[in-house]
Amino acid sequence: MHGRLEDQERGAYEGVHLVDWTDFDEQLYRALTLEHHLSTGPSEATNEYFRNASFSCAISEVLTNKGRGIQYFWKMPTRWYADPLNPWNLTLLIFWIPINVVYFCFQGVRYLTSTKNSLSMPSNAIVRLEPHHLSLSPSRFGLSGSVPYQTMTLLGYYANGLRLNHFGRKFLLNTEAAPSLFVALRHLAPGAPVASGLIVPNDFVERCSSSGRNINAYQMRKNPPRTWVAESRDYKPRPPMRAIVGYGIIAMLVLACVVLYV
Repeated sequence: MHGRLEDQERGAYEGVHLVDWTDFDEQLYRALTLEHHLSTGPSEATNEYFRNASFSCAISEVLTNKGRGIQYFWKMPTRWYADPLNPWNLTLLIFWIPINVVYFCFQGVRYLTSTKNSLSMPSNAIVRLEPHHLSLSPSRFGLSGSVPYQTMTLLGYYANGLRLNHFGRKFLLNTEAAPSLFVALRHLAPGAPVASGLIVPNDFVERCSSSGRNINAYQMRKNPPRTWVAESRDYKPRPPMRAIVGYGIIAMLVLACVVLYV
């Protein structure tokens, strides 16, 4: 945290020591304190925080790795047309079209099921909260250095980073201050749906209270306790729709075979 907002937080528990208080606990406490300040109305302390808020992030993009498409087909023997009435060539010609249709369908289903989503190699950048957009320095992934808050289509908080969707593209921002960045974006981009809320252990509020760190969970507007997630979980890219369609086709074929042979 920066400026007077940080001083206010330190003053709440100055001189109090808690043996099991971790860096994650500290970042989460700061995020919840920021949520309280933003929910109760703007102040000079919060304005100063936004003027100086910057985060060192490792940014990854969710990429779709396509499978192998239709590359081969069964060919007739060389120069079969020189003797098309040959019984062997005639037999092969009769089965040539249906076999290739089946083979094409097999390759198409294989292409669908082998398509996967994965995270790209992370790239380091400084993320800064601006009045109307999130700025990245240096620019990464063709974002032109900024992501307007109004174009964010999804937010999610996970143990391995902050998920952000922008114009159909999906990113994962991994930073030590991810809880505070998530809280800030919930207020700056209120129109973005939330896929997963803050990860807050069940006993966290009690631990804060016992150590002199007071949290008023009832005055939180964008990240109230009902949106918290108790168990830590990582973000893993889901299978793309084409892979789901491919597995659906396989399931229907298996079901059809079972019905025919039972």
